[in-house]
Amino acid sequence: MAQRIGTWILGTGGLNLKLIRHEERPDKEQWKDGPFYRIKDVFSVIEGSWELEPGRKYSIDEWARSEYWQGARWSSTGAHNFHVMVLDKAGNPMMGNGILFRQNDWSWQPENVHQASLKGDADVYLFNSYAPQRGEHGSWIGTTLGKADALAGVDMPLNEHVTVFCVLQESEETPAPDPAPDPTGDLAELIALQKAANAYLAKGAYRTRTPPGRDMVGAYSTDYRRWRDAR
Repeated sequence: MAQRIGTWILGTGGLNLKLIRHEERPDKEQWKDGPFYRIKDVFSVIEGSWELEPGRKYSIDEWARSEYWQGARWSSTGAHNFHVMVLDKAGNPMMGNGILFRQNDWSWQPENVHQASLKGDADVYLFNSYAPQRGEHGSWIGTTLGKADALAGVDMPLNEHVTVFCVLQESEETPAPDPAPDPTGDLAELIALQKAANAYLAKGAYRTRTPPGRDMVGAYSTDYRRWRDAR
C-alpha cells in the first residue's frame, strides 16, 4: 500500500503534523487483536475549498482532489475540521467502524469513539490555534479502534480555516513484535557465565592442563567474575 502525504502536512513550513506508526504509539499495549491499519493518505484544504490553487498554503493537492472526487467521497467537509476515514483491504469504506478522536493525550474514553458514517468517516470541529512555524503542534489525535497508525498535532494554524483529512486502510502487514527485554536476575547471570566460558575456550585454554584442584567450571567462573567486575 503506497502512502501519499499532502504538500502542507509535514514540517514547520506546513502544518507540522505527526504521523505515528502503531509500533511507536504510547498506548499500543491496549490494542492486541483485530485488523491492522496503516495511514494511506493525509492531505489538507484551506477554507473548505477543493479547487486547485498551486502555491497557496494548505491548499488541496491534485492527487487528493482527483482521488476523493472533490470531497464527494466524504460525508461532510467543513471549513476547519479533522476527518478520519477507514477503508478495508479492497479500499471500501468501513461503515460503522469506531473512529477515535482525542485532545492532548492517549487516555481514550468512551466519548472519544465516533461511529463511522456510510462513507466510512467521522470528524471533529477544530477550534484551537497553534503556530507550526515555531515548532508547535495542535492538540488533536485521530485514529481508529484497534491496531492502527495515528495522526497527531491537528488544529488550526494561526487560526486559519484548515481542514485535515486522514485515510487509514486495513493492511496485509503484520506489526513487528516488540524486542525481547534484556534478561535480568538469574538469567542474566547465566548468560554472562556462558559468555565468559566462550571467551575462555576461545583463548585455547581447553588445550592446556587444568591446574590441580581447579576444574573447568571454576576456570570459567573466574573469567566470568573478571567480566562482571569490569562492567
